[in-house]
Amino acid sequence: MVIATSNRNPDREAEKFLFIRSLSISGLFYVSMEGRITEAVTGRLSELVEDHGLPVTVIGNAPYTPFDSVSIDHAQSAYHLGSLLRGSGRRSLLYLTKDPNDPVTRERTEGLMRAFERVDVAGSRGDLGGFSVIELPETDGPAVRQLKKLFRGKGRPAALLCDTDYESLASVRLLERLGASIPRELPVFSFESPNSTTLPNSSEAQIPPVLERVADLAVDILIERMRDPNKATVQCKVARRMREYGVREGVRLSKPVAG
Repeated sequence: MVIATSNRNPDREAEKFLFIRSLSISGLFYVSMEGRITEAVTGRLSELVEDHGLPVTVIGNAPYTPFDSVSIDHAQSAYHLGSLLRGSGRRSLLYLTKDPNDPVTRERTEGLMRAFERVDVAGSRGDLGGFSVIELPETDGPAVRQLKKLFRGKGRPAALLCDTDYESLASVRLLERLGASIPRELPVFSFESPNSTTLPNSSEAQIPPVLERVADLAVDILIERMRDPNKATVQCKVARRMREYGVREGVRLSKPVAG
């Protein structure tokens, strides 16, 4: 499994690396959406490679623009990911996103289309010869059935792409708990904002158990989103439950999924 991230915070990158290592994931592709990887982050990546033997590839370098504006960076970063998949011979991609109509999502989709069109496999958004864009399920309805069908059939995607790191990890677990068969080697990519707070602050000694619970929490949040159509409450629930459970010992947050 491969997770791509563009978070510039070295401490959070350290947490993610240790979590990735604890899951026996094969490597990490570091994607710079803003085009500049800071010396601190680059140095921390080098230390982690040396200390833990985790292979890292840095890709990206789109022109710098602020994160608070929609920019060509999103499309170019998506293009880099698409090119990476194209170069590996992977001919299909599933993009799970909160809002397919969001301007940032549209730019990323355009970048993916350009990357796949270079090898004539893009087609329409629903064409698994190139890639599919599916909204993260808000209810247990057609989207869930579509996801189950995708991963149970012969045309299952060769890679999974999500908007954030925690959604990537959670989506894999969610799909498994929905009954989908997920190949262990499935590459999983994410776009990550430097302002995203998905992991609690903790010492290195606490990281593995804390992150295990955060992954379970992320699954619960996705399931909760499926059951609760009120999107506005989701972030509040995330923040509240992270405070309540994020660093407590012996708390298992996962719940069974009906159906």
